[in-house]
Amino acid sequence: MNLSTIVDNNIVRIFVNLVSILSGGLLGFFAFQLSQVWPELRTILKSVVIQGAVALLALYTTSSGQNYFISAFLLAALFRFFFEQYQDYKSHNLDIWFKTLAKKPSQSFLTIYFAVIVFLFMYSLLNFIG
Repeated sequence: MNLSTIVDNNIVRIFVNLVSILSGGLLGFFAFQLSQVWPELRTILKSVVIQGAVALLALYTTSSGQNYFISAFLLAALFRFFFEQYQDYKSHNLDIWFKTLAKKPSQSFLTIYFAVIVFLFMYSLLNFIG
């Protein structure tokens, strides 16, 4: 294999990875827009159980480092979860995220939960970047 073939293959690989990252990120961020089409999907998406599952999946996919599209999709979706939660927090409507739990969580549980989720997001993001 000559040098120009190696360079061409690397350019193609970088381009494909970049397209995968951009398309996965956009689709992940706009996943919440599906609730405009299917309103019952909003109650499923606004759940700490789903958010926790997405955080763990993001950790797994970014740690394996094999699929840029899925990793970008999950990280963007997790970021969108944070954005939606912040909007609900500002409108004093954060309780809808915890409807799937048997009882309303205490303030200490909320603090620990958000710290763990933010840690998982940051760790996954650093895995993805590095």
